[in-house]
Amino acid sequence: MKDMNKLILITILLILVSGCKRDPLPKHAIPRDQFVDILVDIHIAEGMSQDRLRLKIDSIESTSLYLSILDKNNVSTEQMELTTLYYSRHQRDYKKIYTDVLDKISILIEEENTKKELIVNIDSIPPEQIKGLKTIEK
Repeated sequence: MKDMNKLILITILLILVSGCKRDPLPKHAIPRDQFVDILVDIHIAEGMSQDRLRLKIDSIESTSLYLSILDKNNVSTEQMELTTLYYSRHQRDYKKIYTDVLDKISILIEEENTKKELIVNIDSIPPEQIKGLKTIEK
C-alpha cells in the first residue's frame, strides 16, 4: 500500500513537471527584447498622460497611446494579448521582463537628469568666460 502511494505521488509529480515544459512561447508572440521595449514605451506614455491630465493640459486617451506604441513597433493587439497571456502564465519570466523594464526606465531617467545637470552647469558659467566659444545652433 505504501509503495502504491509512492508510485502515485511520483507519477503525479512527473506529470506536473513535464506539463510545465510543454508551454513554449507561441509562434506569433512578440520577441522578449521587443516586448520589454514596448512595455517601457507604454509605461512612459502612461506616466506622461497622467501628468498632462493632472496638470489639466489636456487629456490623451490611453487607448490611442497604446495603439500608437503597438503601431510604432509593428505589433498587433492580438500579438500583444498573446504575449501578455503567455507571460502571465510564466510568472518567473514575467518578473525578469519587468526587472529589465524597470532597469531601462531607470537608465532613461538617469540620462534625462544628466542632461538637466549639464544645462544647469552651462547656464551657471559667467558670460565673460563664454566669450570666444562657438555656439551650437539648435
